[in-house]
Amino acid sequence: MILLDDASYPEINAVRMSSVSLDSCLDFGELQNIRKQIPSLNLESATISNEIRQDIRMCKTAWIPYTDEWAWLYGRLYDMVLWVNEEGYKFEPLDFTEPIMYCEWSDGDHFDWHVDIGDVHPFSSRKLAVSVQLSESDDYRGGDLEFAATPNPQHWYTVSRAAGSIIIYPAYLTHRIQPITSGTRKSLVFWLGGVPFV
Repeated sequence: MILLDDASYPEINAVRMSSVSLDSCLDFGELQNIRKQIPSLNLESATISNEIRQDIRMCKTAWIPYTDEWAWLYGRLYDMVLWVNEEGYKFEPLDFTEPIMYCEWSDGDHFDWHVDIGDVHPFSSRKLAVSVQLSESDDYRGGDLEFAATPNPQHWYTVSRAAGSIIIYPAYLTHRIQPITSGTRKSLVFWLGGVPFV
């Protein structure tokens, strides 16, 4: 059970049901550094519970190892998310639950409505999810990251697609990636968590 009903802190509960967008968090040099290292990654078809389900999720992914070449990125992103958590979500404890995932979305790729939290490890330990936009907004069409504004996704909102922007959200928020209609969208996704909510 996710505890969000503490009447003493209604502002925290409101934040815990929304995403936070941070524009221009990674500068041009940092984005270029990431882009230069991407070709060394081994891209594979995305899965759901170790199954390829292209009706639900279709894109290419690769795990970014924690090596000397990538350590700066882990540190940079962790510090930013920790700051947002301390100012708003106030989830404890928080650490990486899995490596950072690189995602590449091309024509027709998509991810239907879903949440990032699950009932088995490591999904059960996820508390905050993070999406980092690597592509320029005009590098592709479609591919918007959208969040459901209500428990049933009848109403939704779109978040920033500017290069270098970071979207932070609780792992239990329903969201999707709209189908790409042209071009390529590149992003990073990772999760911070610890002791499960339940």
